[in-house]
Amino acid sequence: MELFLLLGLGGAALLSLLSSSSDNDTEDTDDTEEVAEDELVLAQAGDNILTGDGDDVILSPNVLDGPVTVQSGDGNDIINIDHEGRERSEVNAGAGDDIIRYDGDAALSGGDGNDTIESMGTWNRLSGGDGDDLLTSHETENSIYGGEGNDTIEVETLRFGHYYGGEGDDTFELGFDYEFRYDIDDTISGGAGDDVFHITNRSIRVDDTVTFPADEEPHAYEFNVAGDEGADTFEVTHELDIRASSSTDDDFYATNSTIIRDFDPDEDTLIVTPNELGVYTGTPKMTVESSGPNSYNGMYDSVVQLDYTQEDTGVTATWRLHVMSTRALTGDDVVLNLAAA
Repeated sequence: MELFLLLGLGGAALLSLLSSSSDNDTEDTDDTEEVAEDELVLAQAGDNILTGDGDDVILSPNVLDGPVTVQSGDGNDIINIDHEGRERSEVNAGAGDDIIRYDGDAALSGGDGNDTIESMGTWNRLSGGDGDDLLTSHETENSIYGGEGNDTIEVETLRFGHYYGGEGDDTFELGFDYEFRYDIDDTISGGAGDDVFHITNRSIRVDDTVTFPADEEPHAYEFNVAGDEGADTFEVTHELDIRASSSTDDDFYATNSTIIRDFDPDEDTLIVTPNELGVYTGTPKMTVESSGPNSYNGMYDSVVQLDYTQEDTGVTATWRLHVMSTRALTGDDVVLNLAAA
């Protein structure tokens, strides 16, 4: 027996009762599958939120003064939470193509599916799980684990973290700020697969008219990158921050750089891109020098050097990229890309 309520014009309702019968006396059975409900949840500090297998939306209506725990189950979920304070939240979106945006301290897991996870806070852990994920960190002291799949890992400012692509052909967008004076112990690894690393290094040039607050004083440092298994591509862009129209001092005021720890010139690709020359003129001169193999891991220590010349003063400034390679590098192993210069 089925019951239908049809709403007509003028607000009238037509109630229709339909019945069906059968020649035998078999018992009726209900074969209808349970349909997952889509839920909208407004999170509050201290909440333990558990939703089912629908396409759920979980939001914080304002900035929370305490952590939350979220398990949104399967489905294509959207989670957007702002949280202040040092207590850590836990967010697990479950299977599905989920979107997570979190401002605060949290462990964020997308589960299976092609997830998008964006961290606006510090000391966060982002886990993509299986699938082609987009994982973005806007602040420092975060760690990212791509998991299986062709993931994209974007890090605006590197400082104290671990960044693993995992299995798959992953893409890394990596940059960092020379205003932090810390030893860099980041672990950056592509894992198995043909990975692509887009790395931005910066150098700054000033004159006597430029001063910095004590907490923003630029300093030089390096960080380590390993491609691991696969035919990997490393594109290192050198950006110039020129705050002087002219200078008689050799070299940059401060610079940062990268150490590539496992470069195989017979399999991997290295591209060096100078970006805008500022007060410098002409084509930067690239030289490549190698020594080794060393005694502790049998790798060669190579240095790719760019020299910039200021035509009116003859001043030369130098930036160096360090490469640990399976054999001695030559200029033929490095592509100098002048398209952005």
